[in-house]
Amino acid sequence: MIAREQTVFDLIKKGRLSLADVRHLFSDSSSDAVSVENWNADYITDTGELSEYCAVSQNSTGGAIVAVGLLAYSSDGETMYCAQYTAGFNGSAVMPSVSTALFSPNSVSTILGVLFGSTATGATYFFERSLTINKVKSQAS
Repeated sequence: MIAREQTVFDLIKKGRLSLADVRHLFSDSSSDAVSVENWNADYITDTGELSEYCAVSQNSTGGAIVAVGLLAYSSDGETMYCAQYTAGFNGSAVMPSVSTALFSPNSVSTILGVLFGSTATGATYFFERSLTINKVKSQAS
């Protein structure tokens, strides 16, 4: 684990990770190392769960993906709803997801999704995107 990812991981464990911290730690990252597709946020009305997910694929210059983090913040970046970080794998694609049952949408219609991580070549990546929350019913019967 590279030092900046260790810092993010430690701040997540302490419940003190701010969006400013992540932006600062990954300010020199490249978006060329990976491609991101199907980035979405769903609110499952039956269960009250907010889920964020996407598909991350290595680009030819980036090398295998070895770490990925996914964060969900309020649209203004002030409140973190949930966080996920996974390292120690070596793959060409990964589908990270994160969710929380502590979400109450009220009038919230968007979240800020943040994706970060590293590749086997030592490249780091960082993306943030405003995501419209899709309200869906549970598939479980």
